[in-house]
Formats: sequence, structure tokens, C-alpha cells
Amino acid sequence: MSDTEVGRLRPRSSWPEFLRAAPYFTSALHDDAEFDGYRAGAPLARAVYYFDVFVGEVCNGGLSQYFFNQAGSLPDFANAADIVAAHPGFEDIVALMREAQGRWPAEQDDVRAASALTHSLRSRAIALTCCCASILPNSGCSLRLDRCTREAADDAFSAGRVGGIEETAAGHFSSRAEAHADFNNRVFAICHQARRRLRRAILLDPAAYLDIAPIPGVTGRGREQATVKALDMTWSLRFLDGFPVGPNIAEDAEGRTLLTRFSRDRMHLDCDRQACGDEEPGRVFVDYRLGISGDRSFRDGKLLQFETKQDLWTRHGILEFYDLGRPGRSTDLALAGEEIASAYFDGEGRLLSRKQADINGRTIQRSYFRGGALNVEYEVIGHGQRCRYMRCFDENGAELAPGGTGTLRERIGDGWRTGHLVDGWLDGEVLWTDHAGAVIERQRFAMGELIKDGV
Repeated sequence: MSDTEVGRLRPRSSWPEFLRAAPYFTSALHDDAEFDGYRAGAPLARAVYYFDVFVGEVCNGGLSQYFFNQAGSLPDFANAADIVAAHPGFEDIVALMREAQGRWPAEQDDVRAASALTHSLRSRAIALTCCCASILPNSGCSLRLDRCTREAADDAFSAGRVGGIEETAAGHFSSRAEAHADFNNRVFAICHQARRRLRRAILLDPAAYLDIAPIPGVTGRGREQATVKALDMTWSLRFLDGFPVGPNIAEDAEGRTLLTRFSRDRMHLDCDRQACGDEEPGRVFVDYRLGISGDRSFRDGKLLQFETKQDLWTRHGILEFYDLGRPGRSTDLALAGEEIASAYFDGEGRLLSRKQADINGRTIQRSYFRGGALNVEYEVIGHGQRCRYMRCFDENGAELAPGGTGTLRERIGDGWRTGHLVDGWLDGEVLWTDHAGAVIERQRFAMGELIKDGV
């Protein structure tokens, strides 16, 4: 008998699973693999699933990706906006989902044609793989068909035996990118704030979204403590009126710990997030009332990166990011998904480069020597494919390319980029050298166009 038939309305969870999900509390709903939140469930819980799909797809690959991936597979695709509308406070996202649904009739034929073609190509890859398996019966393949399907297709495509699926999908997305650019940018502008509102709603009333297993001995009244073993860790939990405000400490067998704690009103969160790769556990803070958060990464006991976000900033694509691994600090400003200004500073706070738009709409980049003097000034054309130099100076302030023609000697980190300029364009051989003068890379340009790249 299915979960729905016995009356389950929300996915199962536990307090350790809930805390492990912090600060991305929506992920706790997806941890219950046996619960189908797309087909049944309490209205608030079901709204989370459809919200995540829409926002995740559009922010990852645009509206075309949402149509391509979900139109034929998402249950109740035509009613997705109504499902999310059951959750109060998301009128902005629901309005965009209704607009997306209004665009679907004009898109459906192209989407279905592209989908059918990719399905055909994948089927050919499966057939090819099955043929190979019959020829090589002792190949040791014990994969299930669904997993074999995906891996076989990837192998066949990469080997060039069956080509086109990635190109077909990418070509479809590319062909529709301009038509949906404004829509995608409007989703980007509010997605961060909307996600934070949803996480805040879950945090304030977890029981409306999750069936959280009770902990023996915790009554839900006043201050209480409990110790439980879960997720290969020992959890020391501190509750206030039934909610684990903390500090909550999880420790694994090797003594590594994760800390999670909330303010009493749950409007401020401090937590460690599990490590990725060779990094140590990161540290996150979120203030839901102010709409600000910060994410810190560490390596070898030292701060590696620090990223800050504010709802007001992210609505306009503004992000401040510090990267001490370079070392240095960079800041970026974007509007409607397009970068309009950025700056990079060295580890001591000295300005090394700045990019911004001028009054004519051109993107101008300026690079500086560590003493503060201007080194080069050039226009960035397109997305950085070409650069047209306007000025170039040496360390003493002498101009090297008057009128855009002459010598380029550009400081790149601790090394140099040197070459010849004609009317502002790189022309001829360009060398990249390290601090000792050793050549790292050689390139050849013809009036700004790269024609040869190599070492």
C-alpha cells in the first residue's frame, strides 16, 4: 500500500536530518526518497517541490530548460503555478510561473521535436551498447538498465560513435535564449529572496512541511537536552519549547564537529556546513529579518573564501566575493544578470584592476601597478573575446603606445603580457612570462583576433 493510501501528507524527517540540511531547509523534504511530493501531500509541502523545480531549472538553464526537462515528466505540469499558489507569500514567483505557462503553447512543438530527437539518439546509444555487450559477454557490466542507459549514452557520445544529443539540447536552448532573456533575468532577480522566504517559512513551522520523528524524553516544553546517534554522528541537541535552538553539536567518530544554532525567534542562524573536497567544514550565517547572509570556506585552518549576500543586492545581481586563496579580494556588480562593474584588490587592499561601463555604454577595464599608477586601459568587446587597448604605460608613467600603436607591456599577476599594438589591437606574437621572465605561453593575433594559441 502506498504512502498516500495510508494518509501520509508530508515527507518523514528527523531533527538531525533537519539540522544537517541547514541553511537549505527545503532539501530536508527531498531526503525522504519514498515520498512522492509531486503527486500527493499537504499543500504547503507539495508547493515546495514545484517551487524548487521551477526556480532550479530556470536559474540553471533558463525557461527553455524548464520546458525541455519538465513538460513531459513533471506531474501536473500545466497546474504548477496553482500548486505553488497554495503557499502564501509567493505571489511574485506564481506570477512568473503563470507567464511561463502562457509561453508554453508557442514553445511546445519545438520542445517536443528536440526532446524526440534526443530520445532517438539516446536509444541508438543504448542499442550500440547492448550490441557491444553481446559481443563482449564477459565485460563485467552489472549495471541496471536505467543507469546503463545514461552511462552508455555518455560513453557513446564522448567516443563519437553516436553524436548529437548534447548539441541538440544545447542548440535548442541557445535558439530560445534571446526570446526568454528578459523572463530569465526577472526570475534571477527574485530567486534568492524567494528561496530565503521559503526557508524561513519552513524554519518557523517545520511541522507544516515535515513529519519529524519525536525524540524520546523531549516533551516540547521549556529548555530540554537530548543526545541521539544518527547519520553516523552523535548529536547533542538543546531544545526550547520543542525546537532545537542549540547550540547543537554533531560529532563523528574522528572527532570532527558541526555546529548549528538559532536565535530564540529563529530569525538568525549560524551553522557549519559539511566539507566539500579538500576544504574544511564551511560556516554560514543567515539573518532572515535583515535579509543578509555570509558563507565562509576554510582550508588548513585559514579562511579561504567569504561571500556575502543581501536581498537588496541580489535583486540586482550584486554579489561581493572575497577569495583569500589567490590571495586577494574581488567585488562584482551586475544588473539583470549582466556584469556592469568589478574590481580586484591584492592581499594588502591595493587596487589592481577595475572594470566598469562608461557613459557611452562601453565596458572599460583599467589595470594598475601596485604603487597605484595606471598600467593599461582597454575596451572589453563582447564577453571578453577581444580587447582594444587605448592606453599603455610603464612603471615610470611613460606612454608605450601613443594613439593605440606601439608596445604592450601589461602586468598580469607577478608576470607580464607583452606584444605589439596596431590601432589598439594586438597584432603579431604575444608572450606571457612569469616573474623571472620565463615564457609561459605564446599566442599570435591578427588585428585583435586570436589565430594561434600554445606554449
